[in-house]
Amino acid sequence: MKHFTFILNYLEIGIELPYKIDNNYILRKASLEEIDLIYKYLNVVNLENFDSPISPDRFTEIYKYNILFDEKNRLNFHSIQKKSDWKMYVIETVKKTISFSEITQAAYLTTNSLTANLSFQIDKKKGSRLKGFFSEVSDFYDKQEFSREYLNKEYYTNNFVDKSFVTQFEEILNLINRLDKNSYLRSILWNIRELSLHRFTSVFKPLIYFVLWEQLLAHHPTGNGDSITKQLKSKIQLLSNRMTGIYKINLAEYLADENTSLDKIISVLYSYRSSLIHSGKCDFQSTKYKIFSNLRYNVIKSIEEITKKIIIEAMRDSNLVRDLKNC
Repeated sequence: MKHFTFILNYLEIGIELPYKIDNNYILRKASLEEIDLIYKYLNVVNLENFDSPISPDRFTEIYKYNILFDEKNRLNFHSIQKKSDWKMYVIETVKKTISFSEITQAAYLTTNSLTANLSFQIDKKKGSRLKGFFSEVSDFYDKQEFSREYLNKEYYTNNFVDKSFVTQFEEILNLINRLDKNSYLRSILWNIRELSLHRFTSVFKPLIYFVLWEQLLAHHPTGNGDSITKQLKSKIQLLSNRMTGIYKINLAEYLADENTSLDKIISVLYSYRSSLIHSGKCDFQSTKYKIFSNLRYNVIKSIEEITKKIIIEAMRDSNLVRDLKNC
């Protein structure tokens, strides 16, 4: 029996493949059998424009893999590019006891924010079956608003996979694996799956991020000047001061002025939250949002960056974060 998870993103590989990760996983190119499964899934769910299958040309553009069919509409394995050319990668699970959800969670929490939610199980006797799924991939083919910009930023840049990335991936996996089965952080991590079920343009997606902030750090206000916003500003700043290296909150690329204080950023983000809750939309032309260099996209990416780093810090010192929530 074999388990593998497909990485949606376009990757540039800087290590020799296959590459073993943490003795439990192997990063490698997808096989022909796996590509067949992946394409059939994308085809069935009609992710190209919601009324027709993803076209072979589009698939080739993204993953540098030519999809050709025979007269029975099956992949023609005799007319494909050389394996060294295609850009489709999977993470194979070596141990049966490992959950694919851990791959999804760790991949999301890396600096690259990789999308790895599509998992399969292949059994010689029982055949293949889908173990997990993603829906955020719909943004990959979305023809609405800033989709092309989103596509380029999310999938074609900052996705260089080298030994430093593997080290980070291993560290995050270890943090997840060390958590007690009953840890409150398990439910927080599970909500990462909920994030992948909403499109980037959905008003619900950023609200889920804010829910995670409050679950981790905020208590019900007592009325003594401890509003949710005030609590989060002070507590996130405290955690930020403890963070180091690649695990430090880094918003520079999203800001018009990289020296903007975290306190001010969180104030603006919570104003954004209020707008979404009360009206379902936000006026990005308001002066306060000018601290972000690319308004809507960078507002949401800033929320995502803060969320990821808070979750990682919580896994590194869960007792501290639990105490912060109560104080």
